[in-house]
Amino acid sequence: MTQNPMQVVEEVRALIAAGQNGQAARVCEQNLASHPQNATACLLQGLLLKINGRPNDAITAYDKALAFAPEALPAYMEIAEILADKGWLHSAVIVMETARDTTSFSAEAQAQLTALQDRLEHMTRAARGVSR
Repeated sequence: MTQNPMQVVEEVRALIAAGQNGQAARVCEQNLASHPQNATACLLQGLLLKINGRPNDAITAYDKALAFAPEALPAYMEIAEILADKGWLHSAVIVMETARDTTSFSAEAQAQLTALQDRLEHMTRAARGVSR
């Protein structure tokens, strides 16, 4: 019997919170096999890959989530953070600009986006040796 994708998402979240990343990854993979076009499952897979030190694979998972749900702001934000952590600040800023152009935001999402964009701008200035 196939589980409801949202039940699986909640199970994966609980496993991540409990520090059981390996089990969470297995459940996520099984869910993706059953529901390959579930954007939320792709987001969770990206998070698991990021946690497990596989940022390039995480970006691939987030890109897949965006293919199914182009308005998925968390995917844009995660990609931008990974790129920034790699030192690819210009690329991270472009991702954030794409998110702004692609999605509509709640006030909370707008605040998260602005905070990340401020962080990226601060990192860019620091990398260039410019103070505010």
